[in-house]
Amino acid sequence: MKTKQWCIERNERGASGDGLVRGTLGAALMMLFLGRPYGAFLNVVRKLFGLPPGGDKPMSLNS
Repeated sequence: MKTKQWCIERNERGASGDGLVRGTLGAALMMLFLGRPYGAFLNVVRKLFGLPPGGDKPMSLNS
């Protein structure tokens, strides 16, 4: 409860600009480094269910 009271006293809400930038960069790096291993995992799961690797094309490519 002490943390909440400290925020109210200082009238702070949300992330600071620095925290927002660091969070955005951290999420981008996670997507970059974890995307390929996750795709490989999905291909293994697709193979277990007898589906072709790669999945369907995105719906945005239908038009």
